[in-house]
Amino acid sequence: MRKIIFLIKYELLTQNPFPYVILIASIAIATIYFPVLHASKELIFQVFQGASQLNDKEIVTSIYISSLIALKGFYDDFKYEIFIPWLALSISASYGLSISSSLKRERLRFIFSLPIGRTKYILTKIIITTLMLYLLFHFTLYALLYLRFKIMSIAFLFPLAFLRDFLIISSISIFTAILSRNELITTFSGLIGWIFNNFVFANIFVSGESYSLMLQAEPFYSMNLLNEIMNFLDYPIIASRLGLSKDLIPTAITLNNLSLIYTLILSATLILLSIITFERGDIG
Repeated sequence: MRKIIFLIKYELLTQNPFPYVILIASIAIATIYFPVLHASKELIFQVFQGASQLNDKEIVTSIYISSLIALKGFYDDFKYEIFIPWLALSISASYGLSISSSLKRERLRFIFSLPIGRTKYILTKIIITTLMLYLLFHFTLYALLYLRFKIMSIAFLFPLAFLRDFLIISSISIFTAILSRNELITTFSGLIGWIFNNFVFANIFVSGESYSLMLQAEPFYSMNLLNEIMNFLDYPIIASRLGLSKDLIPTAITLNNLSLIYTLILSATLILLSIITFERGDIG
């Protein structure tokens, strides 16, 4: 136990702050200044604030549906214009600077001169780096969205919607960082791996049509809103506007659950391969 505590303290004290500054700056610049988000941010702000001041059921329902549509638009814009590729590159670069750069010969010789096993060392480094990156990502995005919208539920749940993508990018980056020990290769590995992983999942594990349905439901699934919108889907116009139908909601939930299980298995496998690669590697 004392060795683990020593490792944790050592890793925290020797962490390079630069990659974490890059991640925070990327999120701040993206959420505040990225032009593609302005329209959807303004609409979400207006409809959610407006709904609380009205009593007419039809008007409130209409505003709520508009807010769901705006929320999906905001999610899609953020995911494909900001998270992919810019934040994906920042996350991978963070692993490159915090893991690849620390696996150089001199530092490893110092670590292995201590009575610490390779598995304990690399697993501690992976856990600390990943936790720090995700907590920074989550709470930086949460704080910025809360300051902008003043709606705690959206601000807190929105970063969780990207947890699966974060896990895929992180596990691929970790594996590449340990395998290549090259910061530049690691920086681009997460984005390239994410694209390849989605292609494999969409073409091997599910059909193209099923994958499209999963993407339509993904924002509402990730923010735990699918059951809440079920009753609204009785109306064809609303179902059309949301891009979903009531009878397909169970299928959409199943597909998203499958995607989550697939992500967890793939991430765990890549981490295991990373540990094995480091265990058998030569420190030079």
